Amino acid sequence: MSEDPGRSPLKDVVEAALEGLGVVATVEIDDGEEGGLVARIEGDDLDAIIGRDGEVLDAVQLLAAQAVRRQPGGERRGVLVDAGGYRARRAELLA
Repeated sequence: MSEDPGRSPLKDVVEAALEGLGVVATVEIDDGEEGGLVARIEGDDLDAIIGRDGEVLDAVQLLAAQAVRRQPGGERRGVLVDAGGYRARRAELLA
């Protein structure tokens, strides 16, 4: 089985955003629901990558989805970028 061509651009975009913001963290790429991809960011101080109300995280996610889609044979698929479990905490808060 060959490696998913969307994993590399997803990781590259997230790592570039982290570097640009001066955030030291690790990025793991996992399979998501319905053929999507999930980038999980883990580190100590993730406030800069999350941003106010998750705005920076949303922007990085949008850019990452575009990068995945632009790969040869790229298709529209779900891309989720999460930092330190922010998305789950936010969903719980809003529920």
